[in-house]
Amino acid sequence: QVYKERVFDLLNPATATTLGAAGPGDDGSSAGGLRLRWDATKKAFRVENLFEFECSSAEEVMQHYVMGVQHKQVASTAMNAQSSRSHAILLVTLSRRTAIQGAEVLGDAIVAPGQAHSEVVSTLALVDLAGSERAAASHNGNTESKAGNERFKEAVNINQSLFVLRRVINALSKRAGGSG
Repeated sequence: QVYKERVFDLLNPATATTLGAAGPGDDGSSAGGLRLRWDATKKAFRVENLFEFECSSAEEVMQHYVMGVQHKQVASTAMNAQSSRSHAILLVTLSRRTAIQGAEVLGDAIVAPGQAHSEVVSTLALVDLAGSERAAASHNGNTESKAGNERFKEAVNINQSLFVLRRVINALSKRAGGSG
């Protein structure tokens, strides 16, 4: 999840407990935050030290999903009793292996019978974006309380991140369309 401009692993019991109890550090520290790094070999950004689980059934995947949802940052606002205060991403990588009958030619090599298989790998990204909120509604009717001010700051961060996301999507769509 991305909460207050920091990245957290909702499937890591240690950071999930920290998030649920006191929340990430408000003093600018990265309490529990993970680092985003550039992976030159894969030519992509990745988050360091994320928990990964190998599941053999849809039920196992759902157990991890439910655990992540339970640790997600939510708060009450005037518009929603359980308003998502963060953005979250769940990546599910599906792998299907099929045995190849007989010998198979792969380039110049011949694979012996019984040892060869084909594999198809797909990645499904499920994204939950925090909803944009009007600043007045984010105070939950209480502009003087610490919680009201916290909701207001969160609403500002959420709206800013959604605005940036919109600009990124627009830039990527223009590039894909050949006009940029």
